[in-house]
Amino acid sequence: MRVISRSISAGVVALVLAAPLLARADVGIYAKGGTLGVGGGVGVGITDSIRLRAGYTALNISRDISDTDVDYSGDLKLGGGEALVDWHPFAGSFRITGGLTFNRNKVTADGKPSGGTYTLNDHTYTTAEIGSLDGTVKFKSTAPYLGVGWGDVVDKAGHFSFIADIGILFQGSPDTKLNVNCGTAVSAMQCAQINSDVKAEERDLNDKADDYKYWPVVSLGVAYRF
Repeated sequence: MRVISRSISAGVVALVLAAPLLARADVGIYAKGGTLGVGGGVGVGITDSIRLRAGYTALNISRDISDTDVDYSGDLKLGGGEALVDWHPFAGSFRITGGLTFNRNKVTADGKPSGGTYTLNDHTYTTAEIGSLDGTVKFKSTAPYLGVGWGDVVDKAGHFSFIADIGILFQGSPDTKLNVNCGTAVSAMQCAQINSDVKAEERDLNDKADDYKYWPVVSLGVAYRF
């Protein structure tokens, strides 16, 4: 709670200090959709070539995952908050964009038996031996972003403008955690073996998820300048 209070206080102070600047600045809002979900935000013109953007995107997807020996029912969460700087080096539509994303990319997965059994580390277990199997795949909560784009959130040529972004979110290697509950009739020795096999499955799943440490970002949207 103390950290949250400090963050809120810092945000209020920043807004108060920035108020004179914002009062003289060009301000626009934008809405967009892409590989980090659907959302929008606000943009502020700082100079003729520099814009600041703050926004949020989100998307939830449910799908089956079968990249390892276990089939999973997965829920994928995408998006998060973004704090971006747009630089228009040629005083035109083209820009270079960098910043941070407060990353919500995450997968929660429930293991499903195939034909009434689970296969873990080449060992087969019945649903009586494994009561449940679930886990999460998370990435860095704060991830840098770098890309290029077209369109100006505070375009002085008119109130409306189209915006597009292409880039990479550097969200780092995944952190995969699997949890298993052994069946009530399973001995302590059998349960220890199950947990060992689950750790092997966890490493396998983590290796698969490592392919996504660089998340491609593509988005299209529209902006309105006040």
